Amino acid sequence: MSGNGIQISTLRYEHLSSDEIEDAVERMYRRFYFRQRPILRFLREMATDRQMLVRRLREGGEFFGYLRERRQIARARGQQVTAT
Repeated sequence: MSGNGIQISTLRYEHLSSDEIEDAVERMYRRFYFRQRPILRFLREMATDRQMLVRRLREGGEFFGYLRERRQIARARGQQVTAT
């Protein structure tokens, strides 16, 4: 785990780096949560239930924060690799 709570892969495979694993996890999250049906369901819940509105907005903020931090970690690793 990074210092900010972002999970970092501890799996190691000869043919697959931890960066590739983490990239695949991020792609999975994006493909799953950015489908039309879940988004419409979330919007419907948010429009009819104030508690769900608050909850989904908080969760959305956490999710986009996760994606942003993952990109920063990936960039930093890329810069370390380039520097060595």
